[in-house]
Amino acid sequence: MMRTLQRAAFSSLPVSAARTFNIYQTTTSDPFFNLAFEEYLLRGHPRDACSLFLWRNKPSVIIGRNQNPWKECHISRLEQEGVELVRRKSGGGAVYQDLGNSIYTFISPDAAERKKQHNHILIDALATFGVKGSSSGRNDIHVDGKKVSGAAFKIEKGNLLHHGTMLLNLDLGALGRLLNPNKAKMQSKGITSVVARVCNLCDIVPGLTHDAWCDALADSFRRFHGISTDTSVQHVNHEAMHSLPELKQTYEELRDWDWRFGRSPEFTHSFEKHFPFGLFEVNLESVNGLITKAKVFSDSLYPVLVETLEASLVGKRYGVDGCREACSHTKLNLPMYVDTEVHQHIAELQDWLCSQM
Repeated sequence: MMRTLQRAAFSSLPVSAARTFNIYQTTTSDPFFNLAFEEYLLRGHPRDACSLFLWRNKPSVIIGRNQNPWKECHISRLEQEGVELVRRKSGGGAVYQDLGNSIYTFISPDAAERKKQHNHILIDALATFGVKGSSSGRNDIHVDGKKVSGAAFKIEKGNLLHHGTMLLNLDLGALGRLLNPNKAKMQSKGITSVVARVCNLCDIVPGLTHDAWCDALADSFRRFHGISTDTSVQHVNHEAMHSLPELKQTYEELRDWDWRFGRSPEFTHSFEKHFPFGLFEVNLESVNGLITKAKVFSDSLYPVLVETLEASLVGKRYGVDGCREACSHTKLNLPMYVDTEVHQHIAELQDWLCSQM
């Protein structure tokens, strides 16, 4: 039997009540909702309860709260491929997620052995499919020497949040295509991610699905805690926001541009290219996702083009949209060059600037 999430799931449980166990699973792949719901669970979680949250996201790149999205991934490619850029509330590095990646969240009273217990539950669930997993340090689960699960942790009000990914059939090619762009001349004060050797479980267990994995992990959670095998799963989706205003507020905060991009640490970025109409070197400084300083060096025969572009970049959002806006502004401020080669030069510069974002 499946139950729908009720507001009273947390608020009606006093700290002194008997220990309770909850299993939640979303029926949506919206990364903003799933991260918002995870945050909601943690904020209101009773000190005497243990919960398991099962979810997965459509193609998205999730970055830590202190990371620079432009340092971590190809923003323009994300936009081209319809991949969401999401900044979570917690720290850590950048990860790519899609429907081939199952995500789990344990929330339990913090204790010295809690992380090991959660890893035991994960390894037990893997054994259901004949897979022998092992924990590596605090964070990872390995199979045959390759990483199939990575995790991160957060403690709040005496509760431990332990969340991680289980690679089932992740598009591994997207890791190289979308993450860690080669921007040697970008210097950022943010945290940089590290790429590890990974493996999809479907290479070991062909046909393994998200639902099958979730069922196995839920059963392992029940076995470990000695709770009834018919403990129901509470299915959640966007409808929960109708009765949970704090969940809706977090959802909207995560979707906001200022949170996703405006919270980026200060950084500088320099790049150059030789065009038939001259060499262009662009140096940008960005704070909170905005271009605060711009310097354009060029041997172009149109110095007014260089100066206008330089001035137009300042104050724009760092990224494709900001570059397009700056180039449009440059055209508007050079009306004397309408229908001349200068406007074609601006179009080429726009394509190049956007490709560097």
